[in-house]
Amino acid sequence: MRTLLVRGRYDTDTMAAMTSLLPDRTVDGDEATPGLISLTDSDEILDALSSDTAREILAAVHEEPATASEIAEMVGTSLQNTNYHLSKLQEAGLIDVVDTWYSAKGREMDVYAPANRPLIMFAGESGSEEQLRKLATT
Repeated sequence: MRTLLVRGRYDTDTMAAMTSLLPDRTVDGDEATPGLISLTDSDEILDALSSDTAREILAAVHEEPATASEIAEMVGTSLQNTNYHLSKLQEAGLIDVVDTWYSAKGREMDVYAPANRPLIMFAGESGSEEQLRKLATT
């Protein structure tokens, strides 16, 4: 269920009317299959997660999808710092923009949530990806 933020509160009547207009976030078969990344190919992910703030942001959106300003408030940092880390996490494929909410002033606000696809990092020989994928989906 989606929620529309109106004047600082969640307006369920407006939300119900707008539900058909907002995009759904669905999980298809490919997104449910874990992505496998070897440690040698994981620089972007490790870089995105190297900051305590980035890890706090990722944990926060796992609890509940939120806008950048809500995330900044949840983790106790500036909006500018939050946007920087959201960008890095998005580039690494760890979070996605899953919806758009509208402020009381009518401004569009991206809503962030964890990426649908699970991600497994592994160390070892290349070529073992298929075995790991089978283990992860059983």
